Amino acid sequence: MDDALLKPVDYFKTELKDKHKEITEKYFDDLVKKSGVDVEANKSTMAERKKKLLELEKINKVLSKFKAIRGLFIFLLIAGVVLAIIGGVTAKNGIVGIILLIAGIILAIGSLLSILLWLNKIIKNNKEIVSKLEEAIKKLEDKGYEQLSALNRLFDFGIPQTLLNKAVPIIEMDKNFSVERFQFLHDRYGLEENLDENASTIYAQSGTILGNPFVLTNEHIMNMGTKTYTGEITIHWTTTVATKEGTRVVHHSQVLTAEVTKPCPYYHYETYLIYGNEAAPDLNFSRTPSGLSGKTDKEYAKIVRKTEKALEKKAEKALTDNNPKTNYTKLGNDEFETLFGGTDRDHEVQFRLLFTPLAQQNEVKLIKSTEPYGDDFHFIKRKKLNYIRTNHSQGFDYSGDPKRFIGFDLEFMKDYFIKFNMNYFQGLFFDLVPLLNIPLYQQTKALTYIYDKEYVSNFTQYEHESLANKLGVNTFKHPQTNTEVILKTKFDHKDADCDNVKVTAHSFRTEKRVDYVSKMGGDGRMHTIPVEWIEYIPVSKESSIEVANLNASRIDYQNIVTNATFTGAMAEMLGGNAYTFDRGFLVGFIAGAVIKNSGLTKLNAFKNSNIKNNVGNLNSSSVNNSSSVNNNSGNTSK
Repeated sequence: MDDALLKPVDYFKTELKDKHKEITEKYFDDLVKKSGVDVEANKSTMAERKKKLLELEKINKVLSKFKAIRGLFIFLLIAGVVLAIIGGVTAKNGIVGIILLIAGIILAIGSLLSILLWLNKIIKNNKEIVSKLEEAIKKLEDKGYEQLSALNRLFDFGIPQTLLNKAVPIIEMDKNFSVERFQFLHDRYGLEENLDENASTIYAQSGTILGNPFVLTNEHIMNMGTKTYTGEITIHWTTTVATKEGTRVVHHSQVLTAEVTKPCPYYHYETYLIYGNEAAPDLNFSRTPSGLSGKTDKEYAKIVRKTEKALEKKAEKALTDNNPKTNYTKLGNDEFETLFGGTDRDHEVQFRLLFTPLAQQNEVKLIKSTEPYGDDFHFIKRKKLNYIRTNHSQGFDYSGDPKRFIGFDLEFMKDYFIKFNMNYFQGLFFDLVPLLNIPLYQQTKALTYIYDKEYVSNFTQYEHESLANKLGVNTFKHPQTNTEVILKTKFDHKDADCDNVKVTAHSFRTEKRVDYVSKMGGDGRMHTIPVEWIEYIPVSKESSIEVANLNASRIDYQNIVTNATFTGAMAEMLGGNAYTFDRGFLVGFIAGAVIKNSGLTKLNAFKNSNIKNNVGNLNSSSVNNSSSVNNNSGNTSK
């Protein structure tokens, strides 16, 4: 265990952040050297592109200026026509009308001629210049892609994870969420498969901290809520009132509104981390962000004093509980109890074992900090499993897809590469900080786990769903779908070292409905108000995919996918359906109607085509011909 990590927030600020940046910069520079690209040539191409962009910006400003002038002359043309019409109508009544007629004709003709003979030509010429500049810029970008093609081919899956491993060796990131890692988390810590039909795994990244396993997962979630629809009508009526002269009819109107509330699905994405540790194995508690980050010491002290009274009442009330495990007892650190919470804990002894004075100090420091994120974390412990959800990780792509690093401008690519990987490291590290803050978690190492030699499936359900989502929901969705889609998978059977998986796409079709609501109007009568609403009707469609692990890098796959034997085998097996490659996995969509012979797709047949077993040979035979592969060849979805 690294003693510096006993105070992880300080360690990150004083050492880790700079260390990781240095590692990241070196990694990119090494890739550039390995690729052998001509840095100066690309720099020259990009300088020329920048020059063209400045010219384009200048011409676009001129173009916008003359378009605005033309707009003014069009207004003057219309004004001239209006003046001429007014003058023509009033000319017989005097000199003013004649003047208006003449002025209008001159203004209209002058404006029209200016537009046709001057402005349109200038605008046309500038548009041609813009078109030529855009074409030149596109050619320079294509040239940049060609210059950097060897580098672009080297970006592989797992780069952010590798850089994190180098910076913090005690955190080991896995290549994928393997069935062995899941079985460890299941058997030892109680993690279950994601069986919720309203939640689909988009991405899962597993790893260990000193042997204790964790998995970072991103899910697409549907929650059924309600939506309120409004309708309205306007009613009219008259009343008769008495006046001195007799009677008078008064006209009234009123807008009547009505509402109906109906079920409606809502979708969002959720990223959270699950960590297994056998310390305090019976303890359950939860905490949410305090909302107190950035407060002054004076403000903190005031809040702590206020909370202290509530905690005392809670402790007094807990004395009447006959269960010694669940009785709440104050720790004696009111600042920690106020900021961290966790007062719903159900095992005081184990809570104190976890949150020693150092752990309390660490958590308070994290919560009170303003950089980089402050107190934005939820922490839920359910016996041996710990769940961390941070606000900063919502919306961040932790998959680290290598296609994001591909580009045509080396300088920009390097800046982006460093920025993304530093954000990845910082974000994931601070997902782990609430756990690293607890010394007992670092001191408790996982016991040796004996992996079975045979598992029911080759890959986890988490990876099955992640790979199905990689193929895209449009591949699976019901034809009447009008909403987002949740993909759920169910393992069907093994096909040698491949998994055949059923994929069910859950969504809704919609129907327009009308409810009629009765409401009393100001006229004393009941009125019927139509309220239009949308009914969401569940629909689903079942398909199948086959998943294989090529154990190949993106570079290997780029060489494989150009091999005629492979592409021919894939066309035969999948009947022209979609397939893609991700993190070493090959996943293909299969539809019974197009599968030949037995109706079972065997993606592992590529081994019989002598492809998988000859990845190395294929790589060595074509690695020197990098320019023959498209810059975006990593994206192999058909």
